[in-house]
Amino acid sequence: MVPPPLQLSHNSTVLHLEHRLEGGRTVNRWVEDCLSSDTCQSTVQEVHLGPDFLDSLSLAQGFFVLEELGEYRNLQRLYIRGQRPNTDKDNEDHLVTTTSLSLRGLTTLLRNARQQGHMLQVLHVEDVTWHLSTGDAHDCWEEFQTALQHQTELQTVSFLQWEMVTSHGEPFVTQHRKDAVWQLDSFLQTLCCLSQLTVLHVELASANRCTFDGNALARLFSSTQLLELHLSHIPLTKMHLRMLAWAVRKDPLQQLSLKYGGLGDDDLTKLCFYLGNCRDLQQVDFTGNEFGNVGCTALAESLAHSTTLSRLSVLDNPHIGPEGYASLAKLLHQNTNLVGLQAGGSTTANPYRASMKESMEKNQQLQQAVVDARNTKAAHAA
Repeated sequence: MVPPPLQLSHNSTVLHLEHRLEGGRTVNRWVEDCLSSDTCQSTVQEVHLGPDFLDSLSLAQGFFVLEELGEYRNLQRLYIRGQRPNTDKDNEDHLVTTTSLSLRGLTTLLRNARQQGHMLQVLHVEDVTWHLSTGDAHDCWEEFQTALQHQTELQTVSFLQWEMVTSHGEPFVTQHRKDAVWQLDSFLQTLCCLSQLTVLHVELASANRCTFDGNALARLFSSTQLLELHLSHIPLTKMHLRMLAWAVRKDPLQQLSLKYGGLGDDDLTKLCFYLGNCRDLQQVDFTGNEFGNVGCTALAESLAHSTTLSRLSVLDNPHIGPEGYASLAKLLHQNTNLVGLQAGGSTTANPYRASMKESMEKNQQLQQAVVDARNTKAAHAA
């Protein structure tokens, strides 16, 4: 007997597929009977595909599930979450996930949804290895981008920690280069065509698995609709930062996250010139970059008088020393709107922990602070 993995919300608009399926052909029968029901197809607006459920499916079964979801006439929000990736022992920079799905299945879902006369508003994909047809992998990738581009009402798009391989498990290559797997620019160019996009979150599984020129960022950063921009493990150059400077001058931007982007002191100093003038900026995250005291000081000074900033993170920036932490302590004293600060540095900055804690006590709004690289936490709740 196959345990029922299908869970509908009380009003039948949210569908959760979380539990593992067992039983071979019984799985196919269950998927066909349950997912194809008129109740699901006519009422479900939001679908969550969990890692246990996905890992129990073959590639063919996963394709069928995605294909069926494309028939849902009111589907607006789709969340696909695979297993958290583990570090490959042979390559510590390469993260792999156990969850595999057919990219053509997702393409079919997007096409079917469009043919049904409705568009997705939210597409969230996390920790998934996408399999492309071996013989025509390039065409498979192009077809997906075209189908995604036609989802013109998408407002939130998140692609986190994903990989692409052929059906034989070999890396997907779009160029004749040994160090390149696929082109990130073409994907970003597709996202730029989504005129309603307000939230974008792109996090690569590993920084060296694709080529990236960044020319597509110009159109993305010039958007007047974008409220949240999260880019992780994407190497940013001075050219990209000049484009980004235009973006942060736009009033709508509320959240900016540039994690592990290789930003140095000079990069951050120039960007901070505009950050202080971003009137709606609420959250900033520069985790895992290369700046030190100079960049940290510029960041603290630019945000000292922000009336909207509530959270700031500069975790995993080992070049920040005592001077940088002193500037953060001053920021806590000057900007009482902060309710969350996360900062990590070397042990040489430990003498400034007391200064940070003193400033925290003066900031009655602060709820959380992480002060050193060993995850020593000091918290002060209002």
